[in-house]
Amino acid sequence: NEYFSSKIASLRSKMDYEIPPEYNPFSGSNLAEFRPTNCEEIHEIIKEVGIKTSPLDILPSQILVENIDIMVPVIVDLVNLSLKEGSMEGLKSAVIAPLLKGSSLDHNILKNFRP
Repeated sequence: NEYFSSKIASLRSKMDYEIPPEYNPFSGSNLAEFRPTNCEEIHEIIKEVGIKTSPLDILPSQILVENIDIMVPVIVDLVNLSLKEGSMEGLKSAVIAPLLKGSSLDHNILKNFRP
């Protein structure tokens, strides 16, 4: 879209690329391996952070909440497989939908949306 493309181009033109960003090398300990997770740990994480989904998600949060005991073992398997393989292949997709800045704004005017 021309509006968002020109907005990004304008922001980039105002950035000062001659001054490199401050670089702070990592000073923590490196993780050479991960321990597998389990159902109890995933249940605890879900209880702590809650379940949030987008209206565009294939699986609405209410269905996930109602079936959490069925889904947790699947989530555990996905987490453990991604830690073992070092990959999130197949899980890397997103739907990006601009949000209207205010409900009273005209949805036909693109600058009324958050990118």
